[in-house]
Amino acid sequence: LGGGRPPAAPPAGTPAPMVCPLDLALTGTAWARFLNELLTCGLLDAAPFSSSAALQLAIDRLDVSPAALEVKEPDLLPVGGLAAAAALAGDAAHAQRGAPR
Repeated sequence: LGGGRPPAAPPAGTPAPMVCPLDLALTGTAWARFLNELLTCGLLDAAPFSSSAALQLAIDRLDVSPAALEVKEPDLLPVGGLAAAAALAGDAAHAQRGAPR
């Protein structure tokens, strides 16, 4: 608190905190790493897919490096909390569906 130094960055390899997908934004570097891994393991070589079953089969055959797809703290961009707003909107829509006309 006050005019001190900002908090220290977490150690390298620290997993990202659990967040709601609506509150998640990734850096361009993270997206590049994820997409490059999918290119490297051949997912796009099998495209276009004739069906969702063909896509699932291609995904099942991938040799993906889990480390390349792991989201870590530096991969996250700061975002406002959208989950609470989405929950309120969902509650309002649910209430409206149940309301008599």
